[in-house]
Amino acid sequence: MKNILLVIDSFGHGGIQQAYKILINEFNKTYSRVFLIIIESGAQELDIDPEKNLTVVRLKSKKLFDIKNIYRFKKIIDEAQPNIIISSIYRSQIWSACVKPKTSKLIWVEHNTYYQRTKLQWNLMKVFSRRVDKIVGVSFDVSNFSGSKLNKAVVTIPNPYTHKSFIQIAKKRSNDFIFVARLTSQKNPELMILSFAEFVRTYDSSSRLHIVGGGTMLKSLKLMVNE
Repeated sequence: MKNILLVIDSFGHGGIQQAYKILINEFNKTYSRVFLIIIESGAQELDIDPEKNLTVVRLKSKKLFDIKNIYRFKKIIDEAQPNIIISSIYRSQIWSACVKPKTSKLIWVEHNTYYQRTKLQWNLMKVFSRRVDKIVGVSFDVSNFSGSKLNKAVVTIPNPYTHKSFIQIAKKRSNDFIFVARLTSQKNPELMILSFAEFVRTYDSSSRLHIVGGGTMLKSLKLMVNE
């Protein structure tokens, strides 16, 4: 029986949380038990689809050095006995490395180039990264930046996406999509273009994608669109 445990600081409306929702849906198909631990639960959280093999635990921690909740966190992990632990965002990464059992593999996922992290935070992450089995970045920029700060090899795996929300189209109709963001690898506009291309091939060849924004990737994205 294989179990997997995901940890995140909060589950509000954000890109990381949307990625977690997709991962949870996929892991439900391949793992006997899926655990989601939300360190700091809030009033406005994303909805999580209930599954019989999904367990959601909400802690109410508001600080990094929260001994009481770290102990609760460790107890949950010891009882869950996960084969794999995936953690994103600073606090969940530190906590996971602190309490990781020897039998579990720990994966840190870096979703951004966290320029705002202090030198102390990076040094703390560098120390605890010794207990991490793999570090993943969602773009090459993220991987290069995190790797340089941690002096560790970082694997690049883009964020997941899904067509689950697409309805079957009975007849031709106009489908316009709008992508508004800085055109940098952090926002992954390439994935948007690839996803839209798949939609055009599969559902509606008359659809249009409007990209609103500017940034360092503008020129390369224009070339990609032409292709």
